[in-house]
Amino acid sequence: MNTKRNRIGIPKKGILIFVSLIPYLKPDYFSYVPGVNKLYVLMSYIWLLFLVMQFMCALICKKIKIHFFVVLVLMLNVLPNLRMFIVSGWNGEPLKALLNTIALILIIEIYQNDWNLLIRTIMVYFEFTVYLNFLTLFIFPNGLYHEGLYTDNWLLGYANSEIKYLILAGLVAIIYDRFTHQHRRSILLCIVVAISIVRLGAVTGIIGMLIMVALYWLQKKKIKILNLKNIAIVTAIAFVYFIVEKNIVNYVELIKNLTGKTVTFISRFDIWNKTISFWMRNPLFGWGCKAAEQRGIEYNNIYATNAHNTYLEYMYLGGIIELLIFIAIIYFIYQIGKTCKICQLKFAIYSCIGGFLVMMLTEAYIAPVVQLIYLISYFTLYNCSDLIVKGVHKSGVKLYGKYNRSSIQC
Repeated sequence: MNTKRNRIGIPKKGILIFVSLIPYLKPDYFSYVPGVNKLYVLMSYIWLLFLVMQFMCALICKKIKIHFFVVLVLMLNVLPNLRMFIVSGWNGEPLKALLNTIALILIIEIYQNDWNLLIRTIMVYFEFTVYLNFLTLFIFPNGLYHEGLYTDNWLLGYANSEIKYLILAGLVAIIYDRFTHQHRRSILLCIVVAISIVRLGAVTGIIGMLIMVALYWLQKKKIKILNLKNIAIVTAIAFVYFIVEKNIVNYVELIKNLTGKTVTFISRFDIWNKTISFWMRNPLFGWGCKAAEQRGIEYNNIYATNAHNTYLEYMYLGGIIELLIFIAIIYFIYQIGKTCKICQLKFAIYSCIGGFLVMMLTEAYIAPVVQLIYLISYFTLYNCSDLIVKGVHKSGVKLYGKYNRSSIQC
């Protein structure tokens, strides 16, 4: 493997990957800069064609294989768009999101056999975007731009929009550390991610981050009571008890004391009830993607563009079938993790997914960047067994530094 790198630390082969990421991991700010946004959109279409050709060549030459997990992620995103076409015809925005997701899937598939290179490149990309966003948080304390209801928006968007991006960046930093043992870069990015989440003040993000840290610590201490499987079960019970059965109304005072956001909670409670009502009219297949304006009309709230609950959102978009596909994705990540013998790596991924499962109770995390979390988690665990070759990565890079293998293997 050619290990020559340029000044920003990307192997020369990784420059192509870096360019491929640009149109599909666009900072939200550029969506509101007309000329730049059009350039991004044009680049995304052109580059998608290039990725398709690259993928077909690799597939024909039998350099890669299509994993069933990837098919599941693709189905999770295709089904709502098919329902959209059947119910109300095509809509531009959901279709763009689908194409972006397909592009990210293709990038993962194309470079699945060179995972070390892919992680190194993604790490550099997140360093650029997260550090720039961090600067905007403090240089523009009242927001870099204003758009609709959201007055505090920075490079990566408004608070709740940034969280999913920041958590993925933190996960990539930890994976990068395990692959390369370059602690300083990984720790610095994780610190900036944590400070950014706290600075944004999004309750969901802060609680999610604390849950992830707690899950990681408990797993590291071999306290298995709150592993990924159990947190998924607890989340499912909470979803049924609090959301579906509507028992959350009994905890309004507690929520008010903890978050101080009673108005936000009441608004979401109303949205959850209406989403359940919509779903019950078509429980098997749902209603598909719809324009933001149409969702706002359905909720009688122009600012309500989704269910503010990932599970309800999937049920609305594709019914029970969509929800089952999502459950299968989480199950496959959990199962492939059983084959990974690098504890710290597996614990970090399990903690990230577990924290997200809890966060999904109050936010609809379905964007392309979230699909990338699933893909990176699965393929990192899938490639985990190939990392340990007498303590040295197959690329020749020393993997664990001063630590011996027995101290980090499960």
